[in-house]
Amino acid sequence: MSTSIPIRWIAARRATTVLRTFWIGLAFWAALSGAAANAAPERIVSLSLCTDQLLLTLAPRERITALTYLATRPDLSTLWQEAHGIPQVRGSAEEVLSLQPDLVLAGTFGARPTVRLLRQFGIPILTLPPAEDFASVREQIRQVAEAIGEPGRGAVALAALDQDLAQLAITPPRTGAFYRQSGYTSGSGTLADAIMQAASMANVAVAAGVRGSGYLPLERLLIERPDWLITSDYKRDVPTLGNRLLSHPALRGAAGGEFVLPGHLTSCGGGWNVRATRLLAALPPVR
Repeated sequence: MSTSIPIRWIAARRATTVLRTFWIGLAFWAALSGAAANAAPERIVSLSLCTDQLLLTLAPRERITALTYLATRPDLSTLWQEAHGIPQVRGSAEEVLSLQPDLVLAGTFGARPTVRLLRQFGIPILTLPPAEDFASVREQIRQVAEAIGEPGRGAVALAALDQDLAQLAITPPRTGAFYRQSGYTSGSGTLADAIMQAASMANVAVAAGVRGSGYLPLERLLIERPDWLITSDYKRDVPTLGNRLLSHPALRGAAGGEFVLPGHLTSCGGGWNVRATRLLAALPPVR
């Protein structure tokens, strides 16, 4: 006697098997995705000069897929030599996507269209604002180290920064002002002001009410008469209208002395800021 199996029962068993296979596959994919999300990124791309240098400080070289085209400029980057040999990008979404990064570092004010498009493609992105003081420098080192899965390297960098700051010599109080093209200066809430404070140098731009990066009229500078006028070597010899002010005859008597500080030591936050602090701390009182 033969027993026939209903077609409906066979179809139901097949449907159950297919459904079970689907859910097993989905669970497996989710596990792989979770593992990838928790793994340290292996293809990191930087889209700003400041994240270039933090990445060079904290990441193994083989995990840096690309830096910006500014990374090898000695007038802009303290770590320009370390950047040589690493591919560079100019910041377009197309070139970044072609590199298939698993993490992108960017500044909050740069490459915004690219960052928006990369987010739409699901690329993990860490954006960092300009560092305003040594506390924010520390925080950004910690953030980047955590994002790239290198907390140990971050701890080493933070310890070195704290040790260097602690070893700064105590110097007599002096006054000074950062003065750049077209009369722009650095007031309160800027990394330059924090560097001056660490060097025991009072910022006359703060006394003049400047907040952030702002304009300090030559007339006000003549009134304040700081001990030191701190200028930058960045494009100093380029004949521009902005540079003409720096050669104004009245500027010669606006301060006790002028000190040309390498611009790359203050443009971004990092351990190199202590070098700028040491240079300013070594300047003697002149009045």
